[in-house]
Amino acid sequence: MSYCQLRPAPPGQSDIPRGFPDCERAQARLRDPLTIENPLVQRKELEREEKFSPATPSDCKLLLSEDHSTVKVGEPKYFTTSDRRKGQRCEVKLYDEMESSFAMICWDNESILLAQSWVPRETETPEANILLNFIRGNKETNPQDDAIDSYLEESINLNTIVDVYTVKQLKVKALKNEGKDDPFYGILYAYISTLNIDGETTKVVRNRCSSCGYIVNEASSICTTCNKDSSKFKSVFLSFDMLIDLTDHTGTLHSCSLTGNVAEETLGCTVFLSDRARGRLRISVISCKLADPVEASLAQLGLLHHTDLRKSLTVEQDAMKVELLPALTDNYMYLIIDDDTKEAAIVDPVQPQKVVEMAKKHGVKLTTVLTTHHHWDHAGGNEKLVKLEPGLKVYGGDDRIGALTHKVTHLSTLQVGSLHVKCLSTPCHTSGHICYFVSKPGSSEPSAVFTGDTLFVAGCGKFFEGTADEMYRALIEVLGRLPPDTRVYCGHEYTINNLKFARHVEPSNTAIQEKLAWAKEKYSIGEPTVPSTIAEEFTYNPFMRVREKTVQQHAGETDPVTTMRAIRKEKDSFKVPRD
Repeated sequence: MSYCQLRPAPPGQSDIPRGFPDCERAQARLRDPLTIENPLVQRKELEREEKFSPATPSDCKLLLSEDHSTVKVGEPKYFTTSDRRKGQRCEVKLYDEMESSFAMICWDNESILLAQSWVPRETETPEANILLNFIRGNKETNPQDDAIDSYLEESINLNTIVDVYTVKQLKVKALKNEGKDDPFYGILYAYISTLNIDGETTKVVRNRCSSCGYIVNEASSICTTCNKDSSKFKSVFLSFDMLIDLTDHTGTLHSCSLTGNVAEETLGCTVFLSDRARGRLRISVISCKLADPVEASLAQLGLLHHTDLRKSLTVEQDAMKVELLPALTDNYMYLIIDDDTKEAAIVDPVQPQKVVEMAKKHGVKLTTVLTTHHHWDHAGGNEKLVKLEPGLKVYGGDDRIGALTHKVTHLSTLQVGSLHVKCLSTPCHTSGHICYFVSKPGSSEPSAVFTGDTLFVAGCGKFFEGTADEMYRALIEVLGRLPPDTRVYCGHEYTINNLKFARHVEPSNTAIQEKLAWAKEKYSIGEPTVPSTIAEEFTYNPFMRVREKTVQQHAGETDPVTTMRAIRKEKDSFKVPRD
């Protein structure tokens, strides 16, 4: 006998994957080889390593076992109840790689005889077979026409989409890309201005083939993609397919496709897949969420840029250059160049291709990767970069860093050409966080420190894996003791929001007010607000000023460490003013 155990989904999730009809209510007859009580579904982000764990078109996944269980039927046991009635019971156990012991108790002679007749056989789960074929079909399907459904697009890693556009900018870029097959992706701060669900020409609910996921011809019930007659094996499921208009302060995008799980999240009801809208500019919404008010207002003011508009910057000093490379939405990568030897190191190369191109532009040999910590937006490009540039030495202080070749600790040293690099352990944001202090021996020019997510301009990183004591040590006792003119190159462009919080903590601090006005001007023209210096940070960074009475009074504390803890907690929930 075979079986698969089927359990309910977690709270808030549907018990039934779409395309797996009526499985919640399905129950086998007495002599059927299998009873299905509830589908075994889990949230997709929970990673399991079962042999078969096929994806589903919903937020849930169905876990199946292809192995067949074995049966062990015990000897019947006879008993007499307290009221002198005689009875019998028999324990039946089922085993497979998912359940070490799945016990059933038979109480009557008929069921005991039935259990004793059981032999292992193949599980009969037609719905599961349909679902599995659907998944396999998706992997094998290579659509030839240009109507690529959004369920394929849902496999895109949204974290890699970083460019922010207005409607006007999207239209301009679409005209430039006309004739190209590859789509481009971006973030748009807009609202749904038209949602047509009852027009005569609008067909909101569509039939889709469970085998391949494409729309079924309603007149013939034939799937034109896999040529299956859906009426014969009931492989059709309903899905929603709608067009919306998206509007921002620069214009409107008409007939955008809103489908799949994106439509479910947006509208709060069960909807599914769709073709792209027919027209010169084809828009498919691949994620739709309530925007952060601050980000939305910055976007409308033109202060959020796609990476083409964020300018790089070269800081030259003596025999060392630092090229600031904007990445993702607000990250920075740093190309450190030794002019004497034409060797270079890259700090946190999250966009490897951009790094390779910049190294070629400067005519330098990239030899070293300095990774501040393991988070994807800093270390996520390491593995690709070492494939593009074989032989790179990858340094970091955490085994979780991809492609790591040299693990470093506090005060470890290394060379990039003639440049001296000292590693500074600053655990708190992550337990293995390293800052890199780079200097030129014998030079009178300021040195540089690359601080990742430990120290920002006017701020510090969240305490994900550490404590206020550790951040105090990192900022005050380690970084704070570097030469005052040391240039600080941090991992993100957070300066404006950080300074607004600093102004909240110390409203009378003129250094904060002046730096904020300067940062707004820089940011408005797409220029970076880094580097700062260690000396400057002590004048306007509240986390570097926890020993100051004004900061302690704001926090209601008298100790620097408890002040650090208090203002970090306050910053975590701080609502940034829109000014």
